[in-house]
Amino acid sequence: MLKTQLRDLQTYQAQQRAARGQHSPVIAIQTLHRLKQELAGQLQIKSFGFVDSAATPTAGAPNLVNGYVDLQLNSQGSASCSQVMQLLRDTRYFSEVSLSSSLEKVDAASDMLQYSLRCDF
Repeated sequence: MLKTQLRDLQTYQAQQRAARGQHSPVIAIQTLHRLKQELAGQLQIKSFGFVDSAATPTAGAPNLVNGYVDLQLNSQGSASCSQVMQLLRDTRYFSEVSLSSSLEKVDAASDMLQYSLRCDF
């Protein structure tokens, strides 16, 4: 009986390690860092939120997404909102990238835009 429970525990731990490795906040942050480097300073990340809903499944409800990242961003120059969204999609880390707020000018003197994105994985 103890051997069976130990084997079940080891199987469960292996599955959890694999799931955590697949959707790690570290991978999301590394992806955003590479994106910032690609855009050569034209992108500012104002806030970052990581929610792993696969870790806390709702009873009786299917998981449509494994989790999501909420981002509040500022971009300027040639780094338009649509370009940033496309670059995030191109990483293939996120299954869906969508605008979750309106585009707002940070101030009248600059061309910097502020907006929020939700990226499902």
